Amino acid sequence: MNVVPGLRSIYRWNGLVQDDAEVMMILKTTGDRLESARARLVELHPCDVPEFIALAASDGHHPYLQWIVDSTRIP
Repeated sequence: MNVVPGLRSIYRWNGLVQDDAEVMMILKTTGDRLESARARLVELHPCDVPEFIALAASDGHHPYLQWIVDSTRIP
């Protein structure tokens, strides 16, 4: 997981333009664990509509991708 502080988010909500500080989290997981990660984020996040975007790693350094698989495996 990477946490990127210091972001500025400008968006429209309930008909008004909002300008807020934001922190972005980049979470790496496997496809079979994606839905549980999404459910947990929605459960814990204070916003009504939290941002959750999944990007597939279609090409990557194989040892790193294998490390993600190994690191997210439930013992």
